[in-house]
Amino acid sequence: MERISSYGFLKLFLAFSATSLILVYLDTRGASHEATHAAVLTVEHIKSHDRDSLPFSDKGDGHNGTNTPLTWSGDDFSSRDAYIQQFCADPSHPVSQVRGPVDLVDMHHELEVYWCPVFKCGSSQWLKLFCGARHPNFTRPAELRLEESRGGTCNIQTLRKHGQPCHAPKQHCVREGARVFMVVRNPIGRFLSAFSNKWELGSVNLFWWNSGMEIVRRYRYFDKAKYRNPEELLKEAAQIITRQEQELKRISNIVRHNTNYSLSESQWALIRNSSNPYLNPPGPTLPELVRWVLQGGTNNHITPYFEYCAPCSLPYTILRLDRFPEEADSLLQLLGHSELAAPLHEQFKRSAAPWKREECVVRYLRTVQKQQLEEVFRSLWEVDCQIYQYPCRQLLDKVMSADLGTSQKYPDFVLC
Repeated sequence: MERISSYGFLKLFLAFSATSLILVYLDTRGASHEATHAAVLTVEHIKSHDRDSLPFSDKGDGHNGTNTPLTWSGDDFSSRDAYIQQFCADPSHPVSQVRGPVDLVDMHHELEVYWCPVFKCGSSQWLKLFCGARHPNFTRPAELRLEESRGGTCNIQTLRKHGQPCHAPKQHCVREGARVFMVVRNPIGRFLSAFSNKWELGSVNLFWWNSGMEIVRRYRYFDKAKYRNPEELLKEAAQIITRQEQELKRISNIVRHNTNYSLSESQWALIRNSSNPYLNPPGPTLPELVRWVLQGGTNNHITPYFEYCAPCSLPYTILRLDRFPEEADSLLQLLGHSELAAPLHEQFKRSAAPWKREECVVRYLRTVQKQQLEEVFRSLWEVDCQIYQYPCRQLLDKVMSADLGTSQKYPDFVLC
C-alpha cells in the first residue's frame, strides 16, 4: 500500500548541547518504509528525554523539564508516526526488525479503517464499536454490544474473520487510502492493568488455567514440610478458584474501583487462606508473574506494542489512551463518523477504573526485586517507552529510590 499524503519535510529539533539545535529533514516514505531517513537520534539520546515529569501523565507541554523541546510534541498523528520512523531507519534497532503486525482487524467496508487491537488499551470498547458497526443502524448506542442480531457472540475472533481474508504479511492486505490505527498507553501501566484484571486473585478462570496455575506451581515458595502434598494443595486451590470465580471477580472489582474499599470476613478468608499457600493469595502475585515473563512466559495482553503491531510496516495513526476522549473524537472525525463519538464515550465511562493512581503503581512495583524490575523493563517495556515517548525510566527510578518517603516493606500481596 502506498501512502496517499506526504509528510513533506517535517522539521525535527534535537538538542545535542545547551546551545545548538540540529534541523533534520525526513523524506516522504512509501509502504515499505525503507526510504532513507536522517536518523540522528540514537537510542541513548532518546532514553534521556522523557516527555513529562509525572509517571502516568501525558498532558505535558512537550518538554522534558528543561528548555529543550522534544521532537514529538504528541499533538498530531502524523508527527508521531514520523518520529517512530527515525528508529525504523536504524537496522539495528529492535523496532525495525519486526516485519509485520500479528493482528489486524479489517473494518474497511464499514468505516474505511483497519485496527491493530492492542489489548489493555481500550480494546474492549473499540471491539464493541466495531461489532456494532456490523449491524444496521449501528450509530445507536444500543447497538454497541457484544451480541449478534441472531443471538451469537461478537468477539475478537469474529472480527478477525470479518472483511477480506488476510494472510501474513498482514500489511499487504490494507487497501489503498484506508487509515490504520492503534492505541497505546504507558507500557508499565498497561502491564499492571493486565495483571490486576486477568491474573490477580485468579479471578479470570481462562487465565488461571492457561498460565496462572503453572505460574504458582513454579514460583510460589513455602515450607513444604509444614504442609501436605503440594500437588494436592494445588488441585484443591484450582477447584476453589474455579468454583469461586464470580466471588473472586467481585472482590477484584471492589478493590480496583473503590479506593476506600472494605472486604467482609469471608472475602478476606477466601483470598488469605492460611491452610493452603496456593490460596494465599489465589492466583499469581506480581513478582511471580514477572519471573514467569523473564523466563519466557508471554501473552497478548502484555506483548510489547512494537512486536504486536510492527509500526515500521504501516503508516499508523497512533492514539494515546490517556488522551481520550479527545483523540478518539479526532480519529472518528477523520473517518467521517463523528456520530459515533457519543456512544464510544459512554463505553469508556463504564469501563474506567481509578486504581492506576501513582501511589498504587509504586506499591505494586515495589513488591518486585529491583534486579528483576530492571530486567523486565529492558525485555518488555523499554522499546515501547522509547518510541512512544513515555517517561518509564522516571517512574522506575522513583520506585527504586531509597528516599521514596516511606520505609514500609510491602508484602508480595498488595490489594491497592
